[in-house]
Amino acid sequence: MESNLAETGEVIENDLSGPMLEQVAQLPNVPSLNAMQIESLTAREREILELLSRGLSYKMAAAELNLAMGTIQTYIGRIYRKLHVHCRLEAVLKYVAVSGLSPNTFLQD
Repeated sequence: MESNLAETGEVIENDLSGPMLEQVAQLPNVPSLNAMQIESLTAREREILELLSRGLSYKMAAAELNLAMGTIQTYIGRIYRKLHVHCRLEAVLKYVAVSGLSPNTFLQD
């Protein structure tokens, strides 16, 4: 599903609304482990994760950062490995949980 979104360049506006907010509230409380994982990301990896948190597709993040799609996909693989997640939503939820910000913060422009 994510590759289709990357190909179309669609913005994912409501990933963190409604039922997803409830899931964030139910996440296990392991802030130190999550924080260490986020801290293990490079500045560029964090920058990409923040763009994804704001609803940008991989394609849009690549355009925003003037990177090739292959480069973004390489970064995404590294982010997922470092955070021990398997999809964009898991990565974003972990990022939001560690940041201490409301998930809605990332949806406002």
